[in-house]
Amino acid sequence: MSRIPDRTTDLFIATIDLMHSLDPVEKPPGAEHLSPGSILVVEYLSEHRGCRIQNIADDLKLSKPTVSITISKLENDGFCRREGDARDGRAFNIYLTTAGSTLAAGLRAFRRTKAHRLFGSLTEDEHTQMQALFARILNTKENAE
Repeated sequence: MSRIPDRTTDLFIATIDLMHSLDPVEKPPGAEHLSPGSILVVEYLSEHRGCRIQNIADDLKLSKPTVSITISKLENDGFCRREGDARDGRAFNIYLTTAGSTLAAGLRAFRRTKAHRLFGSLTEDEHTQMQALFARILNTKENAE
């Protein structure tokens, strides 16, 4: 892998900062009281139905106790539920409830709106270039794991 130029790194960081600065205090509807970690777990659960706490901890690089507490809070708020695993009576699988699925959809819409504001001034050709770069970056990340 080649050395990443400082200018690329600086521009990437500035882009992330700009993304965060778009409505920095506002949270998606339904997520006003949730921590960033809880939002991350809801988004994860929307893509990984029926996973276990250990899966969430491993994939999000969080401690198992942190995830367990987060799941308990989300469960109390009605956003997820635990179901016993039919194959392993000791284990629980985690699922979003209808309210949790609605919240996850709202989170995706909120992030898309921010992305549209960020990338809205680009031309069609620039969007095509960005898509190719993002796909390459994501492919590199997947291959590194």
